[in-house]
Amino acid sequence: MLNLPRSFAAIGVVALCATAGWAAPFVTLDGTIDGSDTYSAFVVDNYVFGAINEDLQDYHASALDIDTVYFAQYGDSRYAGLTVDPVNHTAMFSTSGSPASYTGQTALNIAFYSTLPDPTAYPPALPSYYLNLVFSATGLEQGLLIEYDLANNRKITTDLVLHFTYENNGQNFQFNSDIADMYEIGTGNGLEIRLSDDLFVDRDASNASYFIAQLDDLGGYQDDQIVGHLPEPATMSLLCLGGLALLRRRRRN
Repeated sequence: MLNLPRSFAAIGVVALCATAGWAAPFVTLDGTIDGSDTYSAFVVDNYVFGAINEDLQDYHASALDIDTVYFAQYGDSRYAGLTVDPVNHTAMFSTSGSPASYTGQTALNIAFYSTLPDPTAYPPALPSYYLNLVFSATGLEQGLLIEYDLANNRKITTDLVLHFTYENNGQNFQFNSDIADMYEIGTGNGLEIRLSDDLFVDRDASNASYFIAQLDDLGGYQDDQIVGHLPEPATMSLLCLGGLALLRRRRRN
């Protein structure tokens, strides 16, 4: 589950768009994010927490320090990418936690909101939907897409790995072999994800443009977390060279 923060430090993080509007991305989902991948928007994590240089942080050595998150939407799919370690840009995304990981796993949670959540609220606000991924050295072990349909008082959980969908009102539990074809995940020097709109109940991605991304080593290292806002397509071109005010914090286990 996503561990939402109780307090954040306010910082400036630059949000740039690779192309104006939600342009068609050319994304090869091999986990290698480079010049051949065109994402529509990205947010850079340039915050230094408690140190002059980020390489003084204990999570730096774990290759779990978020560098940049990427987003795009094209056709019937949504794309997200993530790279790690702003100090050593050749670092690989770690699927097996850190040297201090109790389980040898890495967890990534991305929650999307229609409005900026209050970081001091407890319990935290429910996101429109969030994605929980758990990796190990052998690959993806858990993948949950959880969507909140508040208008109908439903929580819909789609298990990407075991291929079933469950609604919390108990009226719908079904297996669906097609789920395997509705997403792709690649890891390498980063992490890349494609989700088909067919996985979602509410397919309007523009109503959830705020996000919280958390990278967790499931162990003794600090988790790294970034909060941001993606501009709507109509205003994307106006913000290509602008900065957005973001909130940021790191949590110790």
